[in-house]
Amino acid sequence: MTFYLTQHICLRFIPFKSGDGPRYTKPYFSCTSEAIYVTQCNNRVHRIMPLKNELKEIECPKCWVTMSKEEVEVLGPNIIIDLCPKCGGIWLDHGELKKLLKDRKLSDYLTKHIGTQSKSKLVCARCGWLMDIEPAEDVEVDVCLKCGGVWLDYGELEKLKDISQAGFKADELAKAEERWEELVQKERESVLLGLFRRLSRR
Repeated sequence: MTFYLTQHICLRFIPFKSGDGPRYTKPYFSCTSEAIYVTQCNNRVHRIMPLKNELKEIECPKCWVTMSKEEVEVLGPNIIIDLCPKCGGIWLDHGELKKLLKDRKLSDYLTKHIGTQSKSKLVCARCGWLMDIEPAEDVEVDVCLKCGGVWLDYGELEKLKDISQAGFKADELAKAEERWEELVQKERESVLLGLFRRLSRR
């Protein structure tokens, strides 16, 4: 039995006999909410793609109606995004914004080191956690503080693409403040964990 580790998913494969056609395995363990199927033929992995249709349906964080799914062609395996049929907003799970924008700098700025403070009125459509607002010029993106999911209002994806093409300039001061928030939070958690361990030994 062989284990393969991808960026977020650890999958277990059952070896196939030579000559078998493509088969599908189920996720052995997932660190994210993203399920994956892997086609394997003659003991070779041919394709890895997320299958969001295996996940539970989610509701629009603004309209509270069930969102529909749409497959989008990107470089590499296609992704399936969630669309609100009422307001036209888009829900993107962790990593999908980067694939759509094809701009690591902009997507990382919006989804990494986002601090610990919640400035958004929305809750995460995927995990129910608090969200923060991350600005990119005149666009305000809602990002989950826990799972990294992203909510885009109608038209914001196109605006972000325009910002990317024009050459995005990051606000390093604002990002430094958010990094400091995360550092302080980690220090607090470390102190509390140490206190709990000392108390548990008594």
